[in-house]
Amino acid sequence: MQELQAQEAAEAIWDQIQELVQEIWADVFGKANKILTAHTRFGFTEIEKGMNPSLQAIVLSLKTIESSLDSLDSSGVLDYEEQRLVINAKTQINNVQRVALALDQKDQDEYEKAIEILRKQAPF
Repeated sequence: MQELQAQEAAEAIWDQIQELVQEIWADVFGKANKILTAHTRFGFTEIEKGMNPSLQAIVLSLKTIESSLDSLDSSGVLDYEEQRLVINAKTQINNVQRVALALDQKDQDEYEKAIEILRKQAPF
């Protein structure tokens, strides 16, 4: 009886982990899509004025998410699909950071490259 309860508890935890990874992934890509939408509406020169929350707030939020993803990834409990989602989300976080860095440096060429990379990674 206790073994069955332990098995059911383990399965419930696993289901929660899978759901959490998927929610985090969706959140990361939602934030990336928000940046792409702002880019389309405002372009390089006005994107930061047209974003709410600000790009810096999004980057800060994504850094926190990245820390959680690192913890999940290093836990050793993720299966292939969850590991793939974690890697994919972390890649997109880096892409967003690249956009923010280009804007901070006022480097439009690098910004355009970073937006294109972000666009290619983001599912719509």
